[in-house]
Amino acid sequence: MNITLIIISLGVFALLIIAMASAKNKKKKKIDEFLAMGKEHGFTFSQYEIGNWFSMGLDEKSPGILVVNQQKPEEILAVDLSKVKQCKATETSTNVSAKTENHYITSRIDLVFHFKDKNATPLSINFYNIDESFQISDELQLAKKWEKIINSVL
Repeated sequence: MNITLIIISLGVFALLIIAMASAKNKKKKKIDEFLAMGKEHGFTFSQYEIGNWFSMGLDEKSPGILVVNQQKPEEILAVDLSKVKQCKATETSTNVSAKTENHYITSRIDLVFHFKDKNATPLSINFYNIDESFQISDELQLAKKWEKIINSVL
């Protein structure tokens, strides 16, 4: 009976190791693909982030930023930071009233680039949209983190 328990435990442990190795390989593949995509667009990233919804990389020397939508990899956005005046993380909330209480629900989180050219339309990178996902996690923190990183380069 003890030998059966040991064999089952070893089997479960082996499956966990295989799953962890597979996840690590997928993450490495995403990183390698993003870095290669950055090189194709002339970027050498000093910092980057690979998320579930997007990949973002900063090239401080160029200076520029590259953003790739993970759900639609053909959606690639490159921003020349030498033309950017300011970067701002914005949170859009909707007021929901229920009898005697008011609740604010975050409906969008964006990273907005305002350009030096006053005639240029601000460019927005969406981190969260309630129409695409009901569950919000760390998108606001990520947007604020990248706002700080980008503004330090400007």
